[in-house]
Amino acid sequence: MSADTAPNALEALAHDLAEAARERAPHQGWTWQTLEAAAHALGHPPEVARAVFPQGPVATIDHIALRADQTTFQRLKNTDLSEMKIRNRIRTGVLWRLEDDLAHPEATRRAIARLLLPDAGTQGPRLLWRTADHIWRGIGDPSLDENYYSKRTLLAGIWKQVVLTAIADGKDAAQQVLDRRIDDVMRFEGFKRKLPTFDLEGMMGTLGAWRHRAHT
Repeated sequence: MSADTAPNALEALAHDLAEAARERAPHQGWTWQTLEAAAHALGHPPEVARAVFPQGPVATIDHIALRADQTTFQRLKNTDLSEMKIRNRIRTGVLWRLEDDLAHPEATRRAIARLLLPDAGTQGPRLLWRTADHIWRGIGDPSLDENYYSKRTLLAGIWKQVVLTAIADGKDAAQQVLDRRIDDVMRFEGFKRKLPTFDLEGMMGTLGAWRHRAHT
């Protein structure tokens, strides 16, 4: 095997192993035993599971989520969104990303529960942020200032509520939550635009003058 094909072969094995584990997760949960059973089903010894995903089930969940994020990103990049308003671009991205989770609802539900365990650390919030980042970049977001972070923080919160609603109550309920939350964000953004722009340099000069007078 050449150096060029080795990473591709490893990536293909990781994908196959992760998908085999996802098929078993609804009944077995996201455990080491699930990963080892998935490896066995693919004709590999259990040690392969630990070699491919040394961090275990949480890393497997991360792998599946990343592939879904990347697929959504590429789908958005390859679609002409120029005629869509920003809100509709975001809505499209979220719904496309949701398709992967809804294709395996019980595995997704158990993955969410697994990410709440102490040993998962901050992986859950990190996955939410990464999904939001892929969607914003996929629709062509150019921001590099503080809006870069605020946009992703807001969308990560929306994505969390949408996916939880979808798993609990179905896609229609999730779409209603999505539309309502996007409306809330758009109203907030409109409110921010109406706020006056503060002259920070002038304000600091005024405060300095007050402090000078107070000590003379």
